Amino acid sequence: MSVVPAAAGPGRARPVVLRPPSLQPGSADWRALDERLDAGHLARRIAAALGGLDLRPLLDAYAGRGRAAYPPGRLLAAVLYEAHQGHHSPALWCRHARECEPLRWLLGGLTPGRSCWYDFRDRLPDVVLELARQAVALAVAGGFTPGSRAAIDGTTVAANATRHKLLGEAPLAARLGRLQEAVAADRTRPAPPAPPTPPATPAWLAATAAGRLRQLARYQHADAQMAQRQQRNRAKRKSKRTPAEKILISPGDPEAVLGRDKEKVFRPLYNVQLLADLDSPLVLGYGVAARPNDAGLLGGLLAGRAVTVVVADSA
Repeated sequence: MSVVPAAAGPGRARPVVLRPPSLQPGSADWRALDERLDAGHLARRIAAALGGLDLRPLLDAYAGRGRAAYPPGRLLAAVLYEAHQGHHSPALWCRHARECEPLRWLLGGLTPGRSCWYDFRDRLPDVVLELARQAVALAVAGGFTPGSRAAIDGTTVAANATRHKLLGEAPLAARLGRLQEAVAADRTRPAPPAPPTPPATPAWLAATAAGRLRQLARYQHADAQMAQRQQRNRAKRKSKRTPAEKILISPGDPEAVLGRDKEKVFRPLYNVQLLADLDSPLVLGYGVAARPNDAGLLGGLLAGRAVTVVVADSA
């Protein structure tokens, strides 16, 4: 096993112990696998590109406790290869790690289980922006692109919440009150086994005490978001205001804005903005906003970047 120093800080004082690849360079199996991979294969290009990145931010996501971790650099290389092939499911990554020779080459023969792939996917959001920044900086320093000309465009993506259960201010307040009563009743009940949920309770109410507690936190967050939206609406000119009862929110994802997606479906969604380099295939920056349109989002994408020419549409 290899040992990598962990980042300093609470809960990370221990070294991160990494599993060694099961196919060691120089072994007969490794040489046979390596010979079947073309010199310009995508897997080789990904491995070479990652060799120039500082992966310490990724290692910092590991606490250094428990069993030896699969090398995050190899996992990242495999995920990049899978994403390039259009495979975005950790379940597929798990299967392909056993069946796909380029992945076996990138992983050194390691075959992480499904839970490992899902855990790794959940670690990536905290470090992907830093890794992308490094990649762009290397491209600019190497003369691959000046990074000064870009095109901005956006698209809406559906939030992970249903469009069929949107609530106004009054229904939301009524549900929140019902939830608070139910949670208060749960706290005063005798020790388990607790009585089952009465059949007269509404279908939207969680069936267990733990579920109701989590549901209460979501609805409290939704209530705070609703208060902010109502306040912004009241601050508008009278001719621009929306009737208070028509301001809706999704209790499943309160931060998502309501609007029409690319297929003209009214639903909870987010606005993804991309700052694409005009001189290379790189993305110089990106952002996700809870906005139904692109107005006012350009400034945030350009902040801190040496972009002097921007191409945009009329929006």
